[in-house]
Amino acid sequence: MPARRTLAVALTLILGASCATAPETAEVGAPGEEAAEVVRVLDGDSFVVQIGGRQAEVRLIGINAPERDECFGDEARDQLDRLLTAGTVTLEKGTVEDTDRFGRLLRYVRVDGDLANSAMLSSGHAFVLDTDHGQAAAFAALEDDAFAQGRGLWASDACGPRVQRSVLIASVEADPPGPDTEGEFVELVNTGAASVDMSGWIIRDASSVHRFEFPVGTSLEPGGSVVVFTGCTARSAGLAWCADGPVWNNGGDTVVVQTPEGTVVDRLRY
Repeated sequence: MPARRTLAVALTLILGASCATAPETAEVGAPGEEAAEVVRVLDGDSFVVQIGGRQAEVRLIGINAPERDECFGDEARDQLDRLLTAGTVTLEKGTVEDTDRFGRLLRYVRVDGDLANSAMLSSGHAFVLDTDHGQAAAFAALEDDAFAQGRGLWASDACGPRVQRSVLIASVEADPPGPDTEGEFVELVNTGAASVDMSGWIIRDASSVHRFEFPVGTSLEPGGSVVVFTGCTARSAGLAWCADGPVWNNGGDTVVVQTPEGTVVDRLRY
């Protein structure tokens, strides 16, 4: 089983009183920062700004908030709105790519100098998105701490009744011999004393793309395990995801198990 480590990292984001209007465009602070006026917040990881005489959509680097129709989606959107209306907003490049595939500006977002990206992770309103940027290790540590403390979307009652976290991620095979689509798998084990009905439960990564839903009637007995293969062939009496391609990044990823309502049962970064 991959080792689990909890890294405690303190983050303080000083919030002023929320105001009804977006902050005025200010002078650029540190080198490489660009001042922006917030027009509207779209969700927990993207918003529209007025900058350089035009409007543009900004995507926060290194995080992925739940979608608006998912568990904790509205809470994430509201949290980002509170952060962005608490002070002067500046944008800072942090990746080689200037925009994502949707044309959104990829940026660190600072509010009076503090990273909103970090604050969203620390409060448990977003997942770490495995991308190449300078704050990647710090972001991972913030998510680890939020998960360990059960903050935000990591709470055992985040969406619906409190769950008993007896079903754990036992192992992940992200880089098997041969094609990844045939050998990738995630194994779950029931460590509790009662059977668990897993109908409609979800296995996902931190992105908004990869999802597997357990068939109705799936049950896991005490001490039992179930293996979910990424490909269309279920080996060893496991389940077949039949994904369009590889799911688990060879260099590291996050596996999340959720109830049908979206409450996180277990999460493992490897």
